Amino acid sequence: EHCGRGKLEVANAIEALGCWLAIHHQRAGQDPRVRGNRKLANVTHEQLAYAHVKRSGFYVSQPMRMATVQALPALGLVHASSARFNVFTCTKAGSDLVQAYSNAYRPWNSSMEAVLAEWICGDKPIRVAHTLCKALAPTEPLPGEAIGQLQECLQRGGEAESAEDTARRRNLLAWAEARRIGKVDDLDWGQRPHVITSKPHWHDLESGARFFIARDSALELLTFLECLMPADGVLRVDATLCTQARGALASLRRAAHAFLELGHTEPLAVAFCRECTAAGDAEVLRTLVARDGLVLRLRGDDIVAGSAYVAHSSPLSADAPSAESESAEPIGWPAGISHRVVNLFRLNLDMHGELSTSFADVATEEATE
Repeated sequence: EHCGRGKLEVANAIEALGCWLAIHHQRAGQDPRVRGNRKLANVTHEQLAYAHVKRSGFYVSQPMRMATVQALPALGLVHASSARFNVFTCTKAGSDLVQAYSNAYRPWNSSMEAVLAEWICGDKPIRVAHTLCKALAPTEPLPGEAIGQLQECLQRGGEAESAEDTARRRNLLAWAEARRIGKVDDLDWGQRPHVITSKPHWHDLESGARFFIARDSALELLTFLECLMPADGVLRVDATLCTQARGALASLRRAAHAFLELGHTEPLAVAFCRECTAAGDAEVLRTLVARDGLVLRLRGDDIVAGSAYVAHSSPLSADAPSAESESAEPIGWPAGISHRVVNLFRLNLDMHGELSTSFADVATEEATE
């Protein structure tokens, strides 16, 4: 911490600065690794004083930093008495990783820490140079020494992590690497890769995927109901509504049945999917709306607008699209695979300097479709 600044404040400001540099000096605003393209697009260099960058509303409300609160302790990079970022302190492994990263960059022949500290404690916009962009832009890979240390942390795990969790991540990294070098074809859930050595692990992965497909189907059904909401804000749960929602209901039932058939015992997931497969369509609608209670809420046999309801300008088709058709990754992962698995695959690509090429290939495919 510098000049009495809080950890959250500093972390968010540095992240915002990195994204600003990527947008304005690397023209990387459309890169999925960069956030805040709209908010930062019209921010000038003169507005980059720390006091301005740290302000609430300057950057996005969901910074990338928020995704680290589980990963950093699990990898042994921080000591954490709770899941709050503000209480984290670096372990030796964490300090070594930061040092390996910062040693690779010396803007104006100064250390990265000194350059950032001067900006944080001062009242002027930070000076911008190529080295600073390379150091902070989220589109740039880590330097080689830092990558080696990160790979070691991924393989070893932290002291607070269970041996099973560490072993599962090693298997997933092996799968990611096999996919990267082309030794694994596109798979479905009926083909467990040989590098996933634990059958229960594969079962958990598939069960999680099936559950999230069911969840997405439920959200699609709720969205469809929102679009049917009349001007008076009251939607009657009757045979007419069940007929109108038949496509989305059928999709939800299929997805929920697919999860239940796997026999997973997670009680909350099982309870939810059983509700989604109830005998009566009206019962499914009522239960689902009662679970929501925010955008839509149940009042007797009526669905009414909740506190977060926003009217839709146009209705959806009566046969809402199935989440099952949109869950698979374009690179051939099994349907509904956890975003964490895909993110680990992308991290592995990044550690091999191939992530930018992968994103460019996806963008090219989308542009030619």
